[in-house]
Amino acid sequence: MLCPILSQSGERGIAIAQAAKLYLANPAEKLPIFGGKTFAEFVLEDFKQFRAKGITHPDMAKIEKLLREGKPP
Repeated sequence: MLCPILSQSGERGIAIAQAAKLYLANPAEKLPIFGGKTFAEFVLEDFKQFRAKGITHPDMAKIEKLLREGKPP
Protein backbone atom coordinates (compact mmCIF):
# COMPACT_ATOMS: atom_id res chain seq x y z
CA MET A 1 0.00 0.00 0.00
CA LEU A 2 1.34 3.44 -0.91
CA CYS A 3 0.18 5.38 2.14
CA PRO A 4 2.36 3.67 4.79
CA ILE A 5 5.36 4.42 2.59
CA LEU A 6 4.21 7.99 2.17
CA SER A 7 3.78 8.46 5.91
CA GLN A 8 7.38 7.34 6.45
CA SER A 9 9.04 9.46 3.79
CA GLY A 10 9.85 13.09 3.32
CA GLU A 11 9.38 15.87 5.82
CA ARG A 12 7.26 14.51 8.63
CA GLY A 13 4.57 17.18 8.79
CA ILE A 14 4.04 17.13 5.06
CA ALA A 15 4.09 13.33 4.81
CA ILE A 16 1.44 12.82 7.51
CA ALA A 17 -0.79 15.43 5.88
CA GLN A 18 -0.43 13.78 2.45
CA ALA A 19 -1.04 10.31 3.85
CA ALA A 20 -4.03 11.48 5.88
CA LYS A 21 -5.53 13.14 2.82
CA LEU A 22 -5.26 9.87 0.90
CA TYR A 23 -6.54 7.76 3.79
CA LEU A 24 -9.52 10.02 4.44
CA ALA A 25 -10.51 10.57 0.80
CA ASN A 26 -12.87 7.57 0.75
CA PRO A 27 -12.78 5.81 4.13
CA ALA A 28 -16.28 4.34 3.78
CA GLU A 29 -15.82 3.09 0.22
CA LYS A 30 -16.23 -0.68 0.00
CA LEU A 31 -13.43 -2.55 -1.73
CA PRO A 32 -14.82 -5.60 -3.57
CA ILE A 33 -11.36 -7.08 -4.17
CA PHE A 34 -10.78 -7.11 -0.40
CA GLY A 35 -13.93 -8.94 0.59
CA GLY A 36 -16.15 -5.87 0.65
CA LYS A 37 -14.35 -4.21 3.57
CA THR A 38 -14.30 -0.45 3.66
CA PHE A 39 -11.07 1.32 2.86
CA ALA A 40 -10.76 2.34 6.53
CA GLU A 41 -11.29 -1.25 7.72
CA PHE A 42 -8.68 -2.49 5.27
CA VAL A 43 -6.09 0.09 6.32
CA LEU A 44 -6.69 -0.53 10.04
CA GLU A 45 -6.27 -4.26 9.47
CA ASP A 46 -3.17 -3.61 7.36
CA PHE A 47 -1.60 -1.60 10.18
CA LYS A 48 -2.39 -4.39 12.64
CA GLN A 49 -0.57 -6.84 10.39
CA PHE A 50 2.39 -4.47 10.05
CA ARG A 51 2.71 -4.27 13.83
CA ALA A 52 2.50 -8.06 14.14
CA LYS A 53 5.55 -8.21 11.85
CA GLY A 54 7.40 -5.54 13.84
CA ILE A 55 6.78 -2.74 11.35
CA THR A 56 5.81 0.40 13.23
CA HIS A 57 5.88 4.15 12.85
CA PRO A 58 4.48 6.86 15.15
CA ASP A 59 2.35 8.26 12.33
CA MET A 60 0.46 4.98 12.01
CA ALA A 61 -1.30 5.74 15.30
CA LYS A 62 -2.18 9.22 14.04
CA ILE A 63 -3.64 7.81 10.82
CA GLU A 64 -5.61 5.19 12.77
CA LYS A 65 -7.09 7.89 14.98
CA LEU A 66 -8.03 10.00 11.95
CA LEU A 67 -9.68 7.02 10.25
CA ARG A 68 -11.69 6.17 13.36
CA GLU A 69 -12.76 9.78 13.82
CA GLY A 70 -13.14 10.52 10.11
CA LYS A 71 -11.47 13.91 10.52
CA PRO A 72 -8.63 15.50 8.55
CA PRO A 73 -5.41 16.40 10.45
